[in-house]
Amino acid sequence: MTIMLTGCKDKKKFEIVIIPDAQKTQLERANLYGKIKIIKTNSYNTHSKDSLDNQHLVSTVYQHFSADGSLLKLVILNSNNDTIRKREVQYNDDGKEISWNETEYQYNRKSSCLFRYDMNGYISSEEYYIQDTLYYTIQYKTDGIGSIIEMNKVKQDITIKNILSYNENGLLIKNNEYDPYGKLFKYIVFEYDNYGDEVNKKVFNKSNSLIEFTFTQYDQKGRVQKILYENLEHGLKDTKTYSQHDPKGNWNFEIQISNNDTLFLRKREITYY
Repeated sequence: MTIMLTGCKDKKKFEIVIIPDAQKTQLERANLYGKIKIIKTNSYNTHSKDSLDNQHLVSTVYQHFSADGSLLKLVILNSNNDTIRKREVQYNDDGKEISWNETEYQYNRKSSCLFRYDMNGYISSEEYYIQDTLYYTIQYKTDGIGSIIEMNKVKQDITIKNILSYNENGLLIKNNEYDPYGKLFKYIVFEYDNYGDEVNKKVFNKSNSLIEFTFTQYDQKGRVQKILYENLEHGLKDTKTYSQHDPKGNWNFEIQISNNDTLFLRKREITYY
């Protein structure tokens, strides 16, 4: 299901295409544009966003994607350029993710996940393993276009259930999480602009009190400009700003300020097909 609307952007008429969550590629779910092949992201600690001399490299992440927007491989390097984590993803002939295998080299630990699908090709379950031991399973229920409407995560004898709701465009608007006794624990509400981009994410506790929120701001071309996050319970605040984008509209420089003092930078290089 693709929703076509008419809007105005840069004072010119064009078609707005809103893709339901269930039909998005992994790149689209991550708000990435274009036929991306590789993303290289360097993360830094720093005391000044204006002085390169004060930046300390923390990690480098490489993400490799297929031509149809599916993640193939994830590699994380530390500041010494040593590989600390690597994940490789496998797909079936229909392009569905069937498994991934990951190695955390610093802990000498391997983990994996298996995905299963129903007769319609929609996700039905996943099984997560650490070494060869089953750690948890998730059972899914989906609607007629494959949107997940219920998740039951089972770890040992404990089950956590989530009920998900969508708007008429197939975008997630509410996620209810229930405790092991079946009582509502918290819920998340999502709000979107006219282009289908998420602008507000609000988390409420079972008493309907707001406990955290995320606000995302875009420019007229749909490029992310700022993300504000606040956790009201723990007094945590994050502000991320994006001042540089490539021709496809993907950001390549992020500044993050946490609790008004700690500064982090991320620099991104994207290679396209």
